[in-house]
Amino acid sequence: MKKVSILICLMILTVVACSRERESAGVASVEPPEVKTPAAEVVYLEGNVTIDGEQAEIGDVIGMTPVIETGSYSLCEIIFRERNILRVGPDTIASIVFSEVIQSVDLQKGSLTSVLKNLAGKADEDSFIVTSPSGSAGVRGTSFYIRVSDDGKETYICDCNGRLHIADSEGGKEELLEASHHLARIITCNGGVCTLEPGKMLYHTDEDIETLAAKIDWTVDWSVIEE
Repeated sequence: MKKVSILICLMILTVVACSRERESAGVASVEPPEVKTPAAEVVYLEGNVTIDGEQAEIGDVIGMTPVIETGSYSLCEIIFRERNILRVGPDTIASIVFSEVIQSVDLQKGSLTSVLKNLAGKADEDSFIVTSPSGSAGVRGTSFYIRVSDDGKETYICDCNGRLHIADSEGGKEELLEASHHLARIITCNGGVCTLEPGKMLYHTDEDIETLAAKIDWTVDWSVIEE
């Protein structure tokens, strides 16, 4: 037993000595680099698009809290978590948060089209939230379109396929939308008074949604309410 203890001590001393020799020779221990998954990536754009004030390009990796601005006749498409895609439309200002649990968009003006099939939250919770000066929409894996007027007083929301929990900015009116093929509402707020009214299918088409879905290898089934 005593011989074994002596042998272990000698081994420890040898390792320590070798480590000190490497440090004195200027050789540092090499640690594997930390691998970080990008929050999101720009996969397509047209026209004048900036992210955090810098001109955007296809292939740009986006951080966790980007501010995206688009000019007239401009748009930007972003994929995150592989099976979620956003299209930021023309004349839009959108502040996005890509957290590990809940993603959100503060849509100050302009439009946002989305197909979301791999959100981080639970299926029965709103894990993607869009807010505007006049309303909000909580999403649970849904295809949707939202457009905010330049003055922020009107928000057009279309549940293209899936489920949306919508509410006005004052919290007085809310509704759960469930649709297999486009169900729209218009929220209007002025002077602290808000209305929530039915709307028609405006500003977007089936093809717009289907084109986005194809970019994340998804086919929209307009006959069912998808999760």
